[in-house]
This record gives sequence, C-alpha cells and structure tokens, in this order.
Amino acid sequence: MTKNRDKGIRKTLNAAVGMGGPGKGMYPREYPSKEGDQPRQPLLNNIRFQATVALKKMLLEGLQTATNRQ
Repeated sequence: MTKNRDKGIRKTLNAAVGMGGPGKGMYPREYPSKEGDQPRQPLLNNIRFQATVALKKMLLEGLQTATNRQ
C-alpha cells in the first residue's frame, strides 16, 4: 500500500469513527468548548478513546487483508 493511500484510508477511518471536530482529538478536552457542549467525564472519555482505537485497528486490519487478497 502506498504511503499516500494509507494516509487517505487513515483519514477516512478517523472521520468514520468521528474523531474529527472540536474536543474529539487524541486527547479529548475535559473542559467545555466555546460551542457550549458539556464537559465529558475523564473515565468515559478513556473508555470511548480505547474503544475507537480498537475499532480503528480492526478496520485497518480488515482493509489490509482485503487489499492483500486483490
């Protein structure tokens, strides 16, 4: 898989998992953003983050096996 394509897939995965946007990065903010959304609990954040990481790993592995088969 070319580097560029890999990057594109990763971006799409990130968008699909919903990591984009304010306060949804790798290190979610504990304080409310200026849009006025509620601050999230740290533990819930951690669980959510670990779940998204696991999901992304599974999706990437699936994509790689799919591309290897072609």
